[in-house]
Amino acid sequence: MSQRDSILRALLEAGQRLDQRQLVAGTEGNLSARLEDGTILITASGRFKGTLTPNDLVLVDLEGKKLEGAAAMSSEGWTHLEAYRARPDIGAVVHAHPPHVLALNLQGWDMEAVPLAEAAYGFGSVPTCEFAVPGTPEGAASIGGWIEKRDALLLDRHGAVTVGSDLRQALARMEMLEAVARVIVLARGPNHIRSLEAEQVERIRTAALLAGGRKEAIDAWAEKVG
Repeated sequence: MSQRDSILRALLEAGQRLDQRQLVAGTEGNLSARLEDGTILITASGRFKGTLTPNDLVLVDLEGKKLEGAAAMSSEGWTHLEAYRARPDIGAVVHAHPPHVLALNLQGWDMEAVPLAEAAYGFGSVPTCEFAVPGTPEGAASIGGWIEKRDALLLDRHGAVTVGSDLRQALARMEMLEAVARVIVLARGPNHIRSLEAEQVERIRTAALLAGGRKEAIDAWAEKVG
């Protein structure tokens, strides 16, 4: 199987998983992956993620020029392309609307300092980007100041973006982001969560860095949790 065929299959499977785990509804969300030649396979606009086919994907370059495909690129494609341009290490981008993440956001809570080891290991401190109107180039501008330093971002009143070296990693981060947000909601918000001791924070920080986490995000998590 060629690299392109493997990535194509991974995109279709990721769309099904997002739908099955209720991280998107209807035509919400979008997925993309970078090919070896630097081009991007991305979901087309208005597609149900749970029933994606190869015809629901578009090939574009880093400037958004369509190279293959009959449909238009996802309306959030500019946000994806901003991430790829900022970081050559990014191989995949996932945008979804995780309900518990959105619930936290609507209540004015953030995920910058969640006192759980899973948060530190999975993504570290997760900032909330400046509000951007969905489906416009504003999305790319809103993540521009953060994506170089983070692997997960909250989009104000819109959902979340996660990135990874491949689709598996980006999707895992999205699922973990929603799982951590659900714990916070079940705990009735940050004000009801027990804090970590300074020694515990440092031990988690050290272990998360050894596990390969992004240093900027983990250091920010440790500083804010502490």
